[in-house]
Amino acid sequence: MKNLQYSFPDDSFLQYALVSVLDKNDFYSSKLKVSERITNVYESTFPSEIVRCKIGDGTALKFLIKYDADCDRNTYNPRGGIEYEGKIYRDILTLMNVPVVKYYGMYRDIKNEYSFIVIQYLDNAMHAREDLLAMNDAVQWLARFHAEGESLISLKRASFLKRYDFDYYMGWARRTSEYTGYLHADNPWLPRFCRQFKEVIEYLLYEPQTVVHGEFYPANILYQDGIIYPVDWESAALAAGEIDLATITDRWPPEEIQKWENMYRKIRWPDGAPEHFLKRLCVSRLYLEFRWLGDRPEWARRTSIIQRINKIYKLGIELGFNP
Repeated sequence: MKNLQYSFPDDSFLQYALVSVLDKNDFYSSKLKVSERITNVYESTFPSEIVRCKIGDGTALKFLIKYDADCDRNTYNPRGGIEYEGKIYRDILTLMNVPVVKYYGMYRDIKNEYSFIVIQYLDNAMHAREDLLAMNDAVQWLARFHAEGESLISLKRASFLKRYDFDYYMGWARRTSEYTGYLHADNPWLPRFCRQFKEVIEYLLYEPQTVVHGEFYPANILYQDGIIYPVDWESAALAAGEIDLATITDRWPPEEIQKWENMYRKIRWPDGAPEHFLKRLCVSRLYLEFRWLGDRPEWARRTSIIQRINKIYKLGIELGFNP
């Protein structure tokens, strides 16, 4: 959700701030000059822009700058903000043996007027959703990421990560029931399914837990020269990896979904997936529908609502809910 009222810093302030960040990265940035600022057409939750710079020897640099802003943060919003995302890049992703965009650092001014993170900008990258080969690679990337992420849970530097618990999951179902109240007369099963979600949440709390992206949609996955680069990490947390798998495969044809599920299992668990994998994946898909509908009331009144309501019914029946 774009923050259209955000006021970006002027060139001189931005240049000063970039120097303070990049000096820590041995960029000899005292001679850095901002040469161009470009609107980021893919901006989502937080305001951002693409910034071209040059340093003294003529070397051209390009960054994506993502700004902190008041982006409708509430008590249940899973997005942790710019500082949280910066810590994900700095303290978590640097430990992983998978490709990620380079993180240069965070800037916060003394008066707290501007805060932003500086990350690598990938020229000519496309979103994974635009190519099936990219989607295949993204699923493989995800399986390797989750396999590695299991070992990070006990590390002290990962202690800041949010953890999805029972109350977190159930909150989305409660809000979905509240926001879709106008549909209950024609769909009396809906509030019952929202309540019955509590009976299957335990599957999402089983081991193994891992580091998840949290919003692993194809629109948040860049593909450049055959390499996958997920971005927008402000919702990362410790949770069931099947949530990310459910997210990336959402709304794709069944034959593709089945192929990706098998691919994920073989890579993450070469010796065999946990016995509750398929059940947990189904619960993850139901959570994803609640996560979307329970975000804000106006989203529960979009024209696509019927498709999501029908999917909740199908998933609930599959999980043994009583309509």
